[in-house]
Amino acid sequence: MQVFNNTFVRCRRCGARGPIAEDMELAVEYWNARGNYGELLSTRINEKTI
Repeated sequence: MQVFNNTFVRCRRCGARGPIAEDMELAVEYWNARGNYGELLSTRINEKTI
């Protein structure tokens, strides 16, 4: 069985949503880097595999 935690930041004004993260701290980091969060996410994934 797998349990998924869909943690993300969402703008109350326009409904924009950041990428799903493992916890709120990481979700906020992704939101704050949303101009280049693809690169940030790739870095995080690569750090986990090492």
